[in-house]
Amino acid sequence: MQDRPKVSVIIPTFNREKYVASAIRSVQRQTYGNIEMIVVDGGSTDGTRDLLDRMGVPYTVSNARGMANIRNYAVRRSSGEFFCGCDSDDMLHPKYVEETIKPMIDRRVGFVWTSSRIFGRVNYVSHAAPFFTRFSAYRFPGGQIACAMIRRQAYDEVGGYDERAMLHEDSDIMIRISRRWACKAVDEPIYYYRVHGDQLVSIEEKYKTTDEFLYRSYPLHYLMMPIHSFAERATHPQRTLKKLRNRVIERLGKRGC
Repeated sequence: MQDRPKVSVIIPTFNREKYVASAIRSVQRQTYGNIEMIVVDGGSTDGTRDLLDRMGVPYTVSNARGMANIRNYAVRRSSGEFFCGCDSDDMLHPKYVEETIKPMIDRRVGFVWTSSRIFGRVNYVSHAAPFFTRFSAYRFPGGQIACAMIRRQAYDEVGGYDERAMLHEDSDIMIRISRRWACKAVDEPIYYYRVHGDQLVSIEEKYKTTDEFLYRSYPLHYLMMPIHSFAERATHPQRTLKKLRNRVIERLGKRGC
């Protein structure tokens, strides 16, 4: 791998006037020196595009619907040997690209993701769990996989994101890439995931719809998730208590307490 291969950072956005500037600045502050930024607006009706114009940020407008479709559209417009994402209400640590590109020196690695710092309505760290066996991809990987660093060759080999998936396109492509390529976890919380009231899909809604696509496509995922959940509770009681506390805080916040 050459010293500084080009990395495309993809920012899909829709009605994110309040947050997208922070996402863009976090990409502009990366310590890695060979980056192109691909901003795709999904038809915003607020001031998102006016803000992008004022910032002088080039962007394209897509009528694609569903994150899989939008991500594929953005990847097709990119020219990097590798690409990663930054959702427009999230942010990257300045060393995010630098740290996620390092494992790619091993040409067998096609997918790298990191732990994430959850902030906003709740605050905690979601740790990325490494893959120990070929079944590891079917359990919850922790961290943030939607915006993982992906080798373009691996993406092309598996045919990109499955556009039938309205949700969980990230888990789906991770599973498909893991069948041909190594996947590496970076246990540093260098992706900042914002939890707020304006999210297009709530965390609860996202996981209620898991069986609509992911479980149907991967029955083993349906089996592994409860096993992993039990093992997590048994081996990390403090983490389990912390998660329970965060859920209680989040529920109380929703009730206006």
